[in-house]
Amino acid sequence: MYPGNTTKSLVCVGAGSTTNYITQSLNAGNTNNHVFSAWAMKEDLSAITSADCNIWYDDAKASTYTSEGNGVYRVSWSGAGINAAKLAGLQVKSGIRL
Repeated sequence: MYPGNTTKSLVCVGAGSTTNYITQSLNAGNTNNHVFSAWAMKEDLSAITSADCNIWYDDAKASTYTSEGNGVYRVSWSGAGINAAKLAGLQVKSGIRL
């Protein structure tokens, strides 16, 4: 969820019955279509699905999961931007470690 060529990584664990969020404030500046992406990998390298995580942009989005190889998945959603500051990022479901 970082712009440009900046590479960042972190571990997120959806502990217990709590859903967790990795987000930052984003103002798209318009209502044009935008693509939101995050890359995720589970410890056991199994497939990432909607049972694990979703793109979050003001709420959970019906995301697409694309294998990039070696257990890495691109999680993405394409839709209209919001011309106001909203939280954007990744929703990680309970019990999942990414």
